Amino acid sequence: RAAALQREVRAGRQEAEAAERAAREEAARADRRAARAQAQLEELEKEAAELKKKAAAAGGNHGAAQEAEFQRRLKTMTEQLLRSQARADEVTCERATLVARLKAAQQRAARAEKEEAEGRRRRAAA
Repeated sequence: RAAALQREVRAGRQEAEAAERAAREEAARADRRAARAQAQLEELEKEAAELKKKAAAAGGNHGAAQEAEFQRRLKTMTEQLLRSQARADEVTCERATLVARLKAAQQRAARAEKEEAEGRRRRAAA
């Protein structure tokens, strides 16, 4: 019975360790995706600011075709910005889920270690 319990605890610990490794790896990937999305977001914001600055500097001196082109580019950039922000939000949410899974795996591993230590104490006392 003690050997079976020991095998069960060992298997539980290995499972928790594997889940912890997987959660850490996925969290690292999520962090990299979030960093890329954030960099893209910052680049788009910078480009939008430059376009607005150019439009303000040009004032009323540009024609209807230039205005239409500016509006088209601004709309495209705004859409890209919104998509990037949505992706960054999605990655942030995904990361929070992975962190929660990691904590759960760590708790399972701690519980397995505690149960194994308790089993050793019982066997030593017997």
